Amino acid sequence: MGAIVRHRKGLKSHRCPGATGLHKRSQVGLAVAAVLYGAAAVRVPALAAEADIDASGGIEEIVVTARKRTENLQDVPQSIDVFTTKDLKNLAISQFEDYATKTPSISFISIGPATQMFFMRGVSDGSNPNVVNTSSTGFFLDDMSLSYYGSIPDLHSYDMERIEVLNGPQGTLFGAGSMSGAIRLVTTAPDLHAFSAGVDSDNGKIERGGYNDTYEGFVNLPLIDGKTAIRLSGYSMYNGGFIDNLLTTRHWVNGVTSTNAAWAGNDYNTQYVDGVRAAIKQEFTDGWDATLTYNYQGERQKGAWDQDPKYGEREVSRFGPENGDNFFKSLDLHVEGDVGIGNLVFASTYWSLPTQKNDEYSEYVQYSPVAPFTAANIQSFTCQTGPTIQGGTDAYSGCQVPTMYYHYVNNTERWSDEVRLQSKANSRVQWLVGLYWEHTKDTYSDFYHLPNIQPGGEAYQSQIAYYNAYYAPLHASPLPEEWYSYKERSDYWQTTEFADVTLPLTDRWSVEAGIQHFRSWFTDDGPYAGYFWDPKVPFSDAGGSHKVNSKAGVNFKVNKNLL
Repeated sequence: MGAIVRHRKGLKSHRCPGATGLHKRSQVGLAVAAVLYGAAAVRVPALAAEADIDASGGIEEIVVTARKRTENLQDVPQSIDVFTTKDLKNLAISQFEDYATKTPSISFISIGPATQMFFMRGVSDGSNPNVVNTSSTGFFLDDMSLSYYGSIPDLHSYDMERIEVLNGPQGTLFGAGSMSGAIRLVTTAPDLHAFSAGVDSDNGKIERGGYNDTYEGFVNLPLIDGKTAIRLSGYSMYNGGFIDNLLTTRHWVNGVTSTNAAWAGNDYNTQYVDGVRAAIKQEFTDGWDATLTYNYQGERQKGAWDQDPKYGEREVSRFGPENGDNFFKSLDLHVEGDVGIGNLVFASTYWSLPTQKNDEYSEYVQYSPVAPFTAANIQSFTCQTGPTIQGGTDAYSGCQVPTMYYHYVNNTERWSDEVRLQSKANSRVQWLVGLYWEHTKDTYSDFYHLPNIQPGGEAYQSQIAYYNAYYAPLHASPLPEEWYSYKERSDYWQTTEFADVTLPLTDRWSVEAGIQHFRSWFTDDGPYAGYFWDPKVPFSDAGGSHKVNSKAGVNFKVNKNLL
């Protein structure tokens, strides 16, 4: 990396000292989860424990909500890594990869923006790591569950109070999708008493690449002292490229020669991100308050973040468009108050993540060896004559450039409601009971474009004729430029009941138990899925399951200074 220049400028009030600011599961999976939960009794100290020194010279208290109650990290018998506000600044943490690489329990896959998928303690559902069937890890922004099929939104982390990495099974408090662990991003809440504001900038140049620029800012405004406050934050980030798309001449199997001049260029991969967060907090009485938070982030990217060794370091040769964008929006209402027997918490959330992307697919067209879709057969669809599915071996003639790319469109939306009643902080026995409801709607489509496909060609007509006879009386209804396409919608619902209790036996010994029952069901349907020669036939599927998760443990605290 080249030189990086950082600038910060802040304005704070004297009243605010210091830093501102789901389907099947195997028995093997359950066994692994049980082992991990036993290991979770040994806790990793917070990353900030040695750095955060309070005014008296002692270690500053680090507060976490790993058990859905506010506690000192030292008192939580669980393996937790915590990145405090100070850590996030000192370690220049602004995205998932920044803290994932600093957390031993996390492994992840990322080949560019909006492709993050992570695993904890090596646990997965065993499916393709690029498209998992179920999520074994939880990812939360305040009250919102964001993980879906193991993938997560690529959120810029600014104006965060802390990031908690909860290692080991969290299924009884954070859902069945958190059996190997969970990550919680906790945003900075509005301060009811003090005005504060600040701006940050981060500017640099990538060695042999483009420039990076980030600009961030926040303001906290008490509207009615002690009663009402709003907090606004925003950011704009541009990441310059470092992958070169080399100008290349390709001799296609069908005899055509072309270049990728339409897409070639240096510093090919660029990303632009902007976002805002607005939160308002209202205290109604000494025991009741509510916070409403809105988040927006837009992300636009172009190019590829991988490299092809046959061309060289940080170099590729692509013959089609590679770009995309996604827009994350969320709304989180959090209400809590004292109801005598305990504290009542209600959280209602909504988020959506519309996404679209183009990826080139010409490598497949040029090199596929798998029959019947070998390179020779696929490229014949861009010719007047050539090999056909019925065994024809005619010579290529009248051919066009056989470039292919796919256009993927997806919109995931999730609604959730949670209500829980829990003991007060000073209660000898700590307990919690709650209910949770969730609905996830996912609409998506994919269209593989073969721009120079020739419907009048020999191979095309042979394919149509062969499959019209095979599917009769149904017939193909191909779309322009279509090689393969589908449209689909999935709906998932979940209801959950959960409870947890910690009973102290002595000052050092305590026992803990938890239980969760969930029921999930889904529908999956679409108007069609198939190749251009397939009939456009509707399809549907449905199913569901239910399951009980439980945990039990004995906690022993050697002394107040030893974890």
